[in-house]
Amino acid sequence: MIIRKVFPSKDIVEIQEELRKLYGDNFVVIEINHIKRYPIPFLPLFGKEYTEVIIEISDRPKKEEKEFKKEVLEEVILQQLEELKKELQTLKAQQQQVKKVTVKVSKKDSDLKEEDRKFLSQLGDEALELLDLLWDKGFNEEQAIKILKEVTGYDIENEVFDLKDSPPKVLAEAFAQLYQFKDLEQEEPQKVIALVGPTGVGKTTTIAKIVSNLVLNSRKTVGVISLDTFRVGGAQRLESFLKVLEIPFRKADTKKAFETALEDFSDKEFLFVDIAGRSVYDELSWKEIFNILSDIPEEKLLPLLTVSFNMHPDAVLEIYEHLKVYPLKGLILTKADETSKRGVIFSAVEKMNLPLYYFTNGQKVPHNILLATPSNLAKLILETE
Repeated sequence: MIIRKVFPSKDIVEIQEELRKLYGDNFVVIEINHIKRYPIPFLPLFGKEYTEVIIEISDRPKKEEKEFKKEVLEEVILQQLEELKKELQTLKAQQQQVKKVTVKVSKKDSDLKEEDRKFLSQLGDEALELLDLLWDKGFNEEQAIKILKEVTGYDIENEVFDLKDSPPKVLAEAFAQLYQFKDLEQEEPQKVIALVGPTGVGKTTTIAKIVSNLVLNSRKTVGVISLDTFRVGGAQRLESFLKVLEIPFRKADTKKAFETALEDFSDKEFLFVDIAGRSVYDELSWKEIFNILSDIPEEKLLPLLTVSFNMHPDAVLEIYEHLKVYPLKGLILTKADETSKRGVIFSAVEKMNLPLYYFTNGQKVPHNILLATPSNLAKLILETE
């Protein structure tokens, strides 16, 4: 409601005080004018000055007005938040679609099953990031999908498959389901451990790492016998290192010498046999080696195939095919530090179906060796250069 009030010429502050007495705070000043009034309208003499004030009176009490403004403001804010939420959801959906399209395009020529294609198209952001990492680390499509199916759960709210926990934890859980792991220290005493494999994978260095950790950290009694009569200086380097740790060492180039060494070390909990690397096609040489080991009871002998992370899976499987006639009982994977594609070899690991015992990731002795556990494997895969 608009009201016009005229006041004798006064200070505007006094006028506002009079208006408050009349209307409280329930008014708004719209316009103020200074005017003159004359006793005789048609004779401009003896005029007096007045102040004309035009105000608007609110139909609502002040308290109600404040509540009304508050409600309007809250409604506006809620609308803006809702619109912002919709925009964020749209952006997330667009980003998700871009990632899914990237997955589909990069794998369009693959022979994936339809159910696996559908699974990939439903992966959430974190799962897609892990998938990219697994491919980057060299896992093939089939392996990566197997791993992702172990590590993801269905998010009903977002309608996607996403990680059930942090990448290190879920990867460790997946590896525990997909691969076998064993701890050498849990084996029965008086085991004879022979590392077999091709030249250049680091068998002798790996033996030095294992025995030093068994002696220094686990207080185990250990002996080492070298059958390495092929490499010049190979046995000497190992003997020098073991001498520092006061670990007993013997050389044996015949079956009789090996049996004598076995008798000398009959009180040791673990006995390691260092075998020179040789071609898998040298069947006569391998027969000679396993003939030397043949009198050891099968439950006491633990031949561990030793290959490196940077070997091609086909080469690993070829070695395995030639040596599986002998009682191979486990795997050691070496040289993780020499490749970023640490997942490549696991296509061969899966086919060989042998338990993993150790990983090595450098040349330092006694360091740069890890027990083969699901969590340690997860760390190696997630590790960045």
